[in-house]
Amino acid sequence: MAKAKKKIGVIDFVVLGVLVVCLVLAIVGLSVDNWTTSEEGFMGETIDASFADYLDINKDMQESIDELKDMGADTDDAIEYADEMLEGMGLGTLTELRLMVAFALITIIVLALLVVAYLLKMFLGLGFLRFVTLILGAVALIGGVVAIAVTAAFCGEFLLVGAGAALLAVGGMLGGIAGGASFFLSKK
Repeated sequence: MAKAKKKIGVIDFVVLGVLVVCLVLAIVGLSVDNWTTSEEGFMGETIDASFADYLDINKDMQESIDELKDMGADTDDAIEYADEMLEGMGLGTLTELRLMVAFALITIIVLALLVVAYLLKMFLGLGFLRFVTLILGAVALIGGVVAIAVTAAFCGEFLLVGAGAALLAVGGMLGGIAGGASFFLSKK
């Protein structure tokens, strides 16, 4: 007897739509100029920093560490100097900066992989992709939570979490929940 073709249901399209919207939210979060913001500062103006600014700061800090190491400084001393520079600006540590950047990028990559895995699961009907979407969903959820937590820790005393970080976190968390829920909603 011929094998029956798997039927794609409405729930599959709803989950796919949620995943795509979450990926777009996360990408927009990285793109806006408001990753962090300040309370009213000098003359009532706020200071907004984009994710790209933090990528540049991370690169500059690494260059400073490399220069100090080239001059004979110990790695721990160079990192301590970078931490003091950041803390002097009222920010968190270099480790928090690196974690913030890393988990933001990880969340975007995992969400993109989750959308691709779900598309393949929908149209190819490969059973093991259910487990892949479950695992990627869990990683996206964790990535979104850690990204917003580390961003809040890095903000220090003068900055607040901005709309960009919040959008990335919402996209990561909702995408993770949708990816994980798809494991339980579909049979194959």
